[in-house]
Amino acid sequence: MESRSLKEVAYSSIKKRILSGVLAPGDVISERTFVEELGISRTPVHEAMALLAEEGLVRIMPSRGMVVSPISMKDIGMVYQARMIIEPAIVRILASLSTEPASSLRRYLTEDSDISYTADGRDLDSEFHIALSEATGNTYLVNMEKRLLAQCQRIRIISTREESIRNELAREEHGKIVDAIAMKDGAKAASMALHHLERTLEDYSRILSLSDSVTI
Repeated sequence: MESRSLKEVAYSSIKKRILSGVLAPGDVISERTFVEELGISRTPVHEAMALLAEEGLVRIMPSRGMVVSPISMKDIGMVYQARMIIEPAIVRILASLSTEPASSLRRYLTEDSDISYTADGRDLDSEFHIALSEATGNTYLVNMEKRLLAQCQRIRIISTREESIRNELAREEHGKIVDAIAMKDGAKAASMALHHLERTLEDYSRILSLSDSVTI
């Protein structure tokens, strides 16, 4: 394999463990462990760690080395503040398109109600929001969304105690967003997107304020 593809293998492996919660906030990440497990040299693993640090998923901590980035209530607030700026704009764009993006988005609303948004390693909530951004055709918006949603996936993993309740609410809210897009009502789509994010932040803030994995 070329050096670049080895870096991608290491990046994907480490990131998957972080987003799934196998590596929890504050856990030390050993480069040597991944070098041995993946059977590759230290350089691509080190490069992958540097990329994850740029994305805010890992951090260098004094005397501890490289660790999975801790999550604080301030971090959660900033992530959702950014999403509240970006996502209403995304759905406004979709409502203004001459094409019909709503039909392709509805498949995210018809998942079996017994399937969690994080079942079988999938994050259906993130998939829905990334699909919204991809439908705009704007790669800058897609990249921003993917970075923000990676942090949100970690937040959801920590708050699994009440995930099923939030899933049902999120599914309903997603449906209203898609309906507004289908009606070409950009203002309503933006309003629904903002309401969805406000409700989600409110619910997660309440749940995570009791978690040992989140700091104030």
